[in-house]
Amino acid sequence: MSRSLRSRKGVAHWINAVRLGLGVASLVSVLTLGAVNLAGPAVEAATELDFYHAWAGKDAQVLQAVVDNFNRSHPQIKIRLIPNANLDKQLVALASGAIDIGYVGWNSVPSLVEKGAALPLDSFFSQPSAKLHPADFIPAALELGQINGRQYGLPMTVDIKMMFYNMDILDQLGLPIPETANQFEAMQKRALLKDGQGKITRLGFLPEYPWLSVGLWELVFGGRYYDAAKKQVTPDDPRNILGIRFMTFPYQTFGYEAVRAFQQSWGGYWTNTDPFVTERLVSTADGEWLPLMLRDLASHMRYQITPLPYPDDRPDLKYGSLIEPGMLFIASGTKHAQEAWEFVQYLDSAEQTVQICAAKGSLPHLRTVLDDARLWTGTAPGMKEFVWYLHSPNMHTFPNLTITSKYMSAIWTELQAVFAGKQTPEAAMQKVKEQIQPLLR
Repeated sequence: MSRSLRSRKGVAHWINAVRLGLGVASLVSVLTLGAVNLAGPAVEAATELDFYHAWAGKDAQVLQAVVDNFNRSHPQIKIRLIPNANLDKQLVALASGAIDIGYVGWNSVPSLVEKGAALPLDSFFSQPSAKLHPADFIPAALELGQINGRQYGLPMTVDIKMMFYNMDILDQLGLPIPETANQFEAMQKRALLKDGQGKITRLGFLPEYPWLSVGLWELVFGGRYYDAAKKQVTPDDPRNILGIRFMTFPYQTFGYEAVRAFQQSWGGYWTNTDPFVTERLVSTADGEWLPLMLRDLASHMRYQITPLPYPDDRPDLKYGSLIEPGMLFIASGTKHAQEAWEFVQYLDSAEQTVQICAAKGSLPHLRTVLDDARLWTGTAPGMKEFVWYLHSPNMHTFPNLTITSKYMSAIWTELQAVFAGKQTPEAAMQKVKEQIQPLLR
């Protein structure tokens, strides 16, 4: 073969090789581009938020179901639920920046604000796209999330107190259900029972059972514990004094030592030897959870749930109680405040509120759902009376100040001396004022 022919064949092989290479390269390019086009735009990862709360057991399961529904309907946001996290655990997590959303008792909001840990929510309410508005809430419940005129906490479920009467005993005594304070005191006198040795075996009522609710009777009697205009605590308000005197009635009338000895014979709360369960107390002021206890421990008892007694001179104060909500907050350290607000709106919406309350036997924080029959047709007994009571404009709150915990503790301590007859209500509340006023900033 001539050199020229070999050269021409070599060139042809080279050209074919180049063509083949270009073809493969082109095919790879087409496949690569095709793969990109077929996949479409890259999907952004969901924003992950941590929600810390103190609920546990079945209550936590109810909340988890709501969170799961949110995550399914909002794929761009993923909420991770951290249950059984009390305030101390949440404070530790806040310090490390781990919390996006939290849930605490109403009286923990001031300390969160003082530490700069909670985000003000007012600007979120004013957004055009806001689905939640201040007017949706029971006013007294919403008020407890406000510090210095700004909204930091949003209520999620509330607790209130109503009266429970053992109707078998009242009927046996021929007594109607008392409505006013004077009628209530008359009931206590008739209900008193002693044994052959003169020891008390039954009382009509005791304000410290199941625990002493600081502010309940004082506020029901028209009192107040803070003057916002003057920025002064007002434990010595005359109407507070009337409420305290109402609480002292069994101690003064039947003897402090005799009442204390009677208390020593009681069993524990929510046990088979509980004094209301064993009919050693004729009545009690308690929360919406009590019917569950009575269903389990005193199914034989015929009881009635009624409004708290009101002062005879103020019929306008009828249907009063103390409202105590749990509070949602958005952590100031979150990097995703808008997404956190989106979840809070969902969680606090009318539909989710009804579902949560109906499932766990809690009371709603929204006035817009108070006529929803699902709230009292669930498994929890006694809910209809409590939900109806929340319609009342006489739902009261203890002032939510940065010194609230110390304030309530001081009141509780001084009331013990009042019950024992060691000081007057007036002197006790003057002491509280002298202790607490200097702490206000």
